[in-house]
Amino acid sequence: MTATHGPDAADAVLVTFGERLRSLDTPGAFAHWRADAFATMTATHGPDAADPVADLNQCVARLTKALERPFQVGDDRGWLTLSIGLATTTLVMSGDLFAAAQDALETAKAMGGSAALYYDQSMEASATSSFRLASDLHHAIDHEELRLHYQPILDFATNEIAGVEALVRWERPGVGLLTPVAFIDAAERTGQIVPLGNWVVRTACNNALRLGSHSGGPRTMSINVSANQLTDPGLIATLREAMLEGKCAPLTIILEVTESILLHDLRTVATSLKAIDVGLDVDDFGTGFSSISLLRDLPVTGLKLDASFVSDLSADDDTASALSTGLAGLVNALHLTGIAEGVETEDQHRVLLRQGWSRSQGNLYARPAPAPVLTIPAPAP
Repeated sequence: MTATHGPDAADAVLVTFGERLRSLDTPGAFAHWRADAFATMTATHGPDAADPVADLNQCVARLTKALERPFQVGDDRGWLTLSIGLATTTLVMSGDLFAAAQDALETAKAMGGSAALYYDQSMEASATSSFRLASDLHHAIDHEELRLHYQPILDFATNEIAGVEALVRWERPGVGLLTPVAFIDAAERTGQIVPLGNWVVRTACNNALRLGSHSGGPRTMSINVSANQLTDPGLIATLREAMLEGKCAPLTIILEVTESILLHDLRTVATSLKAIDVGLDVDDFGTGFSSISLLRDLPVTGLKLDASFVSDLSADDDTASALSTGLAGLVNALHLTGIAEGVETEDQHRVLLRQGWSRSQGNLYARPAPAPVLTIPAPAP
């Protein structure tokens, strides 16, 4: 639908579909999960509780009925097909119920869609199985299958490397090197994000001194953390121990959090990070809902302009340029370090330099690699 009628039309159909879901008389509540997917969960307890399979079958029947009516798409009318993955605790005696439902969904889609399937253990055989993914990830953390790749961050003022961002990878046996998009959701859902994050912190801190000792080497090491990691009671102790072991100088380590995390109450943890000389940068800046007062009140050290802003930049795109220039002014007014990420072209580099961004990061300079590039031939101003 996006290819035919554009993203706005596809979004409008999803909103209409969500409204229809909300009106259904079904157990549990629906939530927009990702892209074109929705999820619901319901619980039944006690000897008099309803049969969960009967409840789910009834839910499927109502969903199917909700799709009998067409959707208006501009001047056209269209119908949606529905693929459904179902799982119950009677089918999944232990492990990740949500992952089992995902496996059932992917199997239904592979059959051509417009189907509702219950989870079956045979679905775990595939290496792409969400259920198996979560199990293998637990093994990976304990058996040295994780890797760190590094991408340099360029200082506009000196054309030297200001720092590197540590990016976790998983060398999954029989599959190959996976980026976080393939496994972070499973780590978050199963509670493995904290031990995974602790491994990243310890490894990055141990490598920070070695990388920084090179002439022109990075002065800082940036590490991505999730909301669950940031609120983990053991985070500060883990950081303190890892920095001591790695002989990290003050403000060598910087944690990156997405802008949406700022909506949580982070004052206590942010103050604790500042007390142990750990920086706090806001990643994906410009895509969330944080207020300027939050940025002003929290001990934030830097803001990273989301790559979506950078990708639209060109010397003759006035709208994209105005947005980026305005955000650069805000960052500088708050006396923060402004980093533009996702830089792919020399044109983008020159525009960002003129706008007043302090640093930049992207494949123009170097792609993430096991051993970071320590000398960057930066484009001319």
